[in-house]
Amino acid sequence: MLRLPELSMPPWRLFCASVLIVGALSLSLSLTSPAMSMEPYDGKLAFDVLRGSKTIGRHVLTFREVGDETHVDIEVSLQVKIGFLTVFRYDHTNREVWRHGDLVSVTTDTDDNGKPFEVRAENKGDGFHVQTLA
Repeated sequence: MLRLPELSMPPWRLFCASVLIVGALSLSLSLTSPAMSMEPYDGKLAFDVLRGSKTIGRHVLTFREVGDETHVDIEVSLQVKIGFLTVFRYDHTNREVWRHGDLVSVTTDTDDNGKPFEVRAENKGDGFHVQTLA
């Protein structure tokens, strides 16, 4: 019998954190790599999120050039159902503003299965000022 190690957080939270970390790493690599520094042709990247072989949601990144800034809107929507009953829901929206390759601000709103969480962060020159609301 295969035994999984105990996690300090529920598996669904670990999964959601993994999705966000992979998305953030992918975005940072795409914005810093010269070969990939241009936005996608249609300004959008969209991924299905799978649990096993079943699609449980979407992860969408939308890129817009606004003057000398790049605005990146990120939406993650997950829903796990057993039959017709929703047993888990996760919705996340995120706006990143980049200027000349530097992250200027981040605004996030998350609904983690009914628990709201917000992050506001801004680069003020002397570092990032971060405010969280839970």
